[in-house]
Amino acid sequence: MCAGHLKLLLASIIIILLGANTNASATTNIDAPSSINKYMNLSSAAVNTENIITDKFKESRPCLRDHDDRESALCAQWAAVDAANNATQWAIIGIITTVVGNALIFYTIIISRKTLKATVNAERPHVRFYRTIKDLDSKGNIKNVKGINFRNYGRTPALVRSLSLKYALSTKPPFPGEAGPPRLWPEDSVMPQDEEWPRKWYIPPFDETESLNDLVLNHGKNGMRLFVFGEIRYRDAFNEEHVSRFCREWDGQNFTYNTTDIGGNRRLNFSD
Repeated sequence: MCAGHLKLLLASIIIILLGANTNASATTNIDAPSSINKYMNLSSAAVNTENIITDKFKESRPCLRDHDDRESALCAQWAAVDAANNATQWAIIGIITTVVGNALIFYTIIISRKTLKATVNAERPHVRFYRTIKDLDSKGNIKNVKGINFRNYGRTPALVRSLSLKYALSTKPPFPGEAGPPRLWPEDSVMPQDEEWPRKWYIPPFDETESLNDLVLNHGKNGMRLFVFGEIRYRDAFNEEHVSRFCREWDGQNFTYNTTDIGGNRRLNFSD
């Protein structure tokens, strides 16, 4: 073989070898991204598997530390239950506190009303039958019975509105409501505190045809007894109306209670 043919053969072999290396490099470069992707996918799968294993572990992990294990799903559920129980307990405490508070307020209102009522009752007027007005002789004997009067035992003035009154002979105590129609009094009929009414005067029989002295003389005859009875109505400073009913029997000196059939009978003697 000549030298020219030998050189051509060597050149061809070199070219073939270079082409093979080039193809191998290209193949390697083309397959590299696929390998990386496969590696990344495997890594993600491993992470997911680890998360799944961790979640399963949390779900199956027992709750042993006073429901305070933050790595336990069971503890999380217990924590929610405990929170709900605490909220319920505080709600019940709040309701009880509200009820007790309202009860105390209601009790305070009742006590205040009673105190106010007691104060008003203490300050309001209290009109009562007072005494018999009569004339005496030098020896103290009764020579003339004029009538009776009233007195305000309260701490504030009373405004007299009406009075029904009757002197009568009867075998038993008459009821105040049987005294007949009331007489109205003018708006200026004021009964001051601790003063007699009518001031420096008395209430005689409304029926001018009757003589009180004649009735006194007939007291005790044929089982007849002399009574004065009726009711007086008046208003206090708060413009509230009150009534005082009375029934008294003549005892030879004064119109007063007796202990047999008058004393303690609220139907005969009553004041609101």
